[in-house]
Amino acid sequence: MMYYLAHLGVLFLLISLTESAADCKFGGKTLKHLDTTPHENGCAIVQCQFGKIETYYEACGKEIDGQCNRLNYQFLLDGNTYECTKVPKGDGFEYKYKIAIAKPATCDDEGKVYAPWAKFKRSDNCREYQCQNGLVFPLEPVCPGDIDGKCHLVGETFEKGTTTYVCTVRQEGDVNYYENKVSSTTPSLKRSCSGAGQTYAHLEIFQLPGTCDKR
Repeated sequence: MMYYLAHLGVLFLLISLTESAADCKFGGKTLKHLDTTPHENGCAIVQCQFGKIETYYEACGKEIDGQCNRLNYQFLLDGNTYECTKVPKGDGFEYKYKIAIAKPATCDDEGKVYAPWAKFKRSDNCREYQCQNGLVFPLEPVCPGDIDGKCHLVGETFEKGTTTYVCTVRQEGDVNYYENKVSSTTPSLKRSCSGAGQTYAHLEIFQLPGTCDKR
């Protein structure tokens, strides 16, 4: 009888030790095997599984938009695109928001502020520009009217007094710069041109019938 009681006591001890070994410590609490409890961020849920804490429901807290957002979920707020991520922290991890796509920046040009993707013309009223995430990009291959008050296409030649100018483009990195440069300081021989049965003055821009390109 004593033999069986001893074996029974050992059995209960083993069961007790097994159950104790399956417990988990989390946030100052002891969890039994398969118990669940909220994560410290108030949104994710963890579970005790065979003595180890596992995330049962992965989510970030409410600190950005007042809502729980699942891991890898993205949402838009005030122009920024946020994403819920899981990052290492010490021996464990934490859930944090990151800005996946930043809010497009405005552009400040000639004392005016333009919204992202807005199109506008500068004071010379020649070329159209667009605000692209804080940078101003020209949309047309046109030189400013700083010489004769007129807008000129790239490659176009024109005169001011006795000087001949040409509209040029210069590329630096991803940006094109359009400038009127001196081509000649010697007065050109004035001569006319004939085309499609008509006569055109020297440096006059015209369009041939049935075509799109200007000559």
